[in-house]
Amino acid sequence: MLLVTLIKVSGSKIKQHMVETSKAYSVKDISEYLDLKDSTTLGVLDIMGAFGIVEKRKNGVYYYFLTDTYSEE
Repeated sequence: MLLVTLIKVSGSKIKQHMVETSKAYSVKDISEYLDLKDSTTLGVLDIMGAFGIVEKRKNGVYYYFLTDTYSEE
């Protein structure tokens, strides 16, 4: 139950932050924004990716962005 709540709250905060800024973020960037451990943030982002909310691209490190933001690239 706690995990589901964490995913709902963190996922909505991540999505809202990405909508407001329209840029890609690394796991470390999002972890610092939410004040969570990197592993927790990575788990939330992986679940968001499985549902098609975010995508990731590797440029040295993985960067996450909303699915529709860079869809033409």
